[in-house]
Amino acid sequence: PGLNGQEVSAIIDFEDGDSISDYQFGMKLSDDGTRLFVAIIGNFFDPFDYNHRIVEIDTATGTITREGLTGNLPEEIEIRYDGNGNIEKIFTSDSGDGTITVLNPDLSPSDVVDLTLVGGGMGYYPFGLVMGPEGRYLYVSTMNLGEIFRIDTQPGPTYLDIVDIFQLSAGGNGRMGFYQGKLVVPGSDYLVDGAVLSVFDPDYPSQVDVVVLDNELSGWPGAYDVAVAGGFAYVTVLDYNSNMDLYEVDLESSPPAVSRLIDLSGEHDSLWEHGLAISPDGNTLVTTCLDGPVKIVGRKAGRLLTEIDLTSFGSGQCNEAVFSKNGQKVCITDQGDSTAYVLSGVPEHGLFLEGSESASIGDQVEFTLVGGEIGAPGICLASFHRGPTLFPNVTIDLGQPFHLLAQDLFDVQNELPGLSWTIPNWSWLPGLTVYLQGLTRDGDGEIRPSNLCVLEFV
Repeated sequence: PGLNGQEVSAIIDFEDGDSISDYQFGMKLSDDGTRLFVAIIGNFFDPFDYNHRIVEIDTATGTITREGLTGNLPEEIEIRYDGNGNIEKIFTSDSGDGTITVLNPDLSPSDVVDLTLVGGGMGYYPFGLVMGPEGRYLYVSTMNLGEIFRIDTQPGPTYLDIVDIFQLSAGGNGRMGFYQGKLVVPGSDYLVDGAVLSVFDPDYPSQVDVVVLDNELSGWPGAYDVAVAGGFAYVTVLDYNSNMDLYEVDLESSPPAVSRLIDLSGEHDSLWEHGLAISPDGNTLVTTCLDGPVKIVGRKAGRLLTEIDLTSFGSGQCNEAVFSKNGQKVCITDQGDSTAYVLSGVPEHGLFLEGSESASIGDQVEFTLVGGEIGAPGICLASFHRGPTLFPNVTIDLGQPFHLLAQDLFDVQNELPGLSWTIPNWSWLPGLTVYLQGLTRDGDGEIRPSNLCVLEFV
């Protein structure tokens, strides 16, 4: 899919008819891609409007197939699988009660883990959930005190026991990920460092690498979500100082360090960057925010590609995003409405072609192809017909025959030179439509297509 095709292809309605708000928060897609679980949190700011539902959606039909009950304010969902890849247990983090609800695959109740029994007078607000790479331990982040809980989910003597509590420097932690056995935790140390990313091995917790992201404490910066791809962690930061940045952290360096910032400012700015998802091929990032559009970012290009405003379909207070298994769709929850959105046409690449839309004989037309890796080869092709065509192992939108317009290596601005032409005096050109598309081969050998551009001769 190219950049021209984004649309809201489906809206899922969670309204159950009672007086409690059916606003959603976190999601989890099953490994086989057939079941999407959504936490129905209710109105986070009204204790009389809390919800405690989890629903299962059939991804083939987009319909709700099962419902279950959780504690109050279920925020995130995680799944444990058995040795055959079947769902064994489902977990929700119930921030309103300080508990972890454990459900069976049919969403019937199984157990409850009460974190407040070890939380002292203040208790804990559990948020992020992630299963360890060994599939045994469930890790729980907390939004108020900075602890990470490790819970044994394997049947046995310590089943559902809290076997470890790790204290991070951050005052509140978000959704988490793993990289090479290390836990990657975005968080907020409001009094000392601001927004941070903590990286540590749970089996050797004495060494915690803390990467400071945004230390402008006057803006109360906070990091609440992370995506890991290609040896990098990507972290969005909520900031009241009008900084709209996506941080890239090199997890391969020792210690981990910020490698670049990706500017998220665009036509519709936001101060509430919240959710983050990455496509299965690792090329495309989708960020959500509570007061603005969904933003689509080319990971390798390191730039904002496009924005999608969802306020005409609901409140637009988007929270979490999840890609489908094939990367063709993205599901997004709305924290201020009873609807979730399914987007199609989200690009699976960070290569972007833009330029003239119409031209006459003698005109100078210019195109820009941005997003290739520095020194990698790129080409621009043209055809009088739309595709698709297989070339050689990816599907492009050009028809046969197609013609080579330009070829070169991407420069230090990640741009392909030489995409400028003077239209010749050919009498047969007026009335024609030409379709253009770029391709690049990355350093890892992967071929990526750009979006499709259309040039009309008048």
